[in-house]
Amino acid sequence: MSWLTPIRLALPLATFLAGLSEPCASGATVVTGALLEAVAQIESGGGQETVGDGGKARGWWQMHAAAWQDTTAYRARKGAPTWDYDQAQDPDVARHYARDYLTILENQIRVATGDEPAAEMIYAAYNVGFGRLQSLGFDIEKTRPSTQSSCARLRNLITLFEQTTARGDAN
Repeated sequence: MSWLTPIRLALPLATFLAGLSEPCASGATVVTGALLEAVAQIESGGGQETVGDGGKARGWWQMHAAAWQDTTAYRARKGAPTWDYDQAQDPDVARHYARDYLTILENQIRVATGDEPAAEMIYAAYNVGFGRLQSLGFDIEKTRPSTQSSCARLRNLITLFEQTTARGDAN
């Protein structure tokens, strides 16, 4: 992609730009390695070759092309390497993109609500889209039952991955 090639943003420009801001003043972020692994587990069961959502989502993190484009713009702005969507099934590349996309969503939710978002809120935005979650008043209980169920599983998976990481660090 040439730097002159326009990209289509999946989000309204003002909302997208809000997500490009840095994390909160304390530097804290909800997007951790444990959250990233939990999202992969929920989205694909950890399946690198998974194609879902009627063929619209790819890889462990089941990213759509529009989300990939938004993340490519974010990464380019930060001077980070970018890849084409055909790399969405490469676990190393997709991990970078999923982490950055979750960070974009975290920042957008923070700007839109004025609050620090919980991991479940970030995942709900990842699953249904930021605009859709915003139109629901950031109320997870108004999302479809499968999203609600996944949000309920998320906390346990995060805890599991944090414990696994802690055990690995202790060895």
